Amino acid sequence: MDITYDPRCSMYLKRKTYYASYYLPNRVRICRALHRNKVLAKRMLHRKEKELLEGVFDDRDVLKMPEIQFSAESRLELPEAADKYLKSTSAGRKPKTQINDVYALKSLVGRFQKQYVDEVRLYDVQLLLNGLIDEGKSQATLKSYRGILKKFFGWIEESGLAEIRSPVTKKVVIPETTGLVRERLPSKEEVSQLVSDSCVVQPLIRFLAFTGCRLGEALHLEWNDIEKGLWMIRKKPECPTAYGTGWSPKWNKRR
Repeated sequence: MDITYDPRCSMYLKRKTYYASYYLPNRVRICRALHRNKVLAKRMLHRKEKELLEGVFDDRDVLKMPEIQFSAESRLELPEAADKYLKSTSAGRKPKTQINDVYALKSLVGRFQKQYVDEVRLYDVQLLLNGLIDEGKSQATLKSYRGILKKFFGWIEESGLAEIRSPVTKKVVIPETTGLVRERLPSKEEVSQLVSDSCVVQPLIRFLAFTGCRLGEALHLEWNDIEKGLWMIRKKPECPTAYGTGWSPKWNKRR
């Protein structure tokens, strides 16, 4: 801003309404209505003077300042965009979901090898998913990741934080398979390596390997869940967890 710029405003009365008069840095004069009440009009005048002194210009000012209206805006970097998205959408998520989404989105964003949001194209999204396919990710995981990216870029587009069109469209292809999850079962050698490894949680590993129990179910299993060698996984609303009180099995289904 020009050091000779004077942000002072003057006030005058016209047809029972008080108006403000001031100059922009490009020496264009602005006149605008304030209020019919003199006290309120003075408050608005002083607030406007403070904004001008700090270099804050509203939409009406910018329209009269083409030299800044079309100036290059700072580009939004991918990590910063991810942080803004996660922070602004956290209210609707449970703590565990938030932790999972933070890990998944930041991991995916780091794979793009791009610095700015507006650099990511459909081609980049497809390459990312192709790489995950080569790593053996299941179709369910791929669809979940595509959904996360679609929500992320869609939010960036709608929020106006960056001038982009979401690169996640119907043209992003995930190969269809006969099932959503991996069909390959672990080999006998792999199971043997798991159960023979000496570690502190070996009893838990053996229990998971030989029963098919999920980790969360095993950690919340109680003696009264087992009767005559049979066990039933039930909801436990009073069970304390790291995310609060209450635990339930996947999809809230007993089994």
